[in-house]
Amino acid sequence: MNTKKSKILAINYGGIGDEILFFPTLQSIKDSFPSSTLTLVTEPRSKSAKTLTDLIDNLITCDIKGRKKFINILKLLLVIWS
Repeated sequence: MNTKKSKILAINYGGIGDEILFFPTLQSIKDSFPSSTLTLVTEPRSKSAKTLTDLIDNLITCDIKGRKKFINILKLLLVIWS
């Protein structure tokens, strides 16, 4: 078991149903790294996924379907790097 505190970034673009189906994967990650901080990147329409579970520590939204999708992806990269 890894006891080192780590930051994990999970990315799942899709609707709220896709996010719910992703919860078992997030649970497996949390089971393997219990002291880690788990951040989920999703589309704005699925941001309510954080309220459905306590597995997600942080949530970042990124609109990848809008007109400014490339600018939004660059902004996401900046947020991740910081």
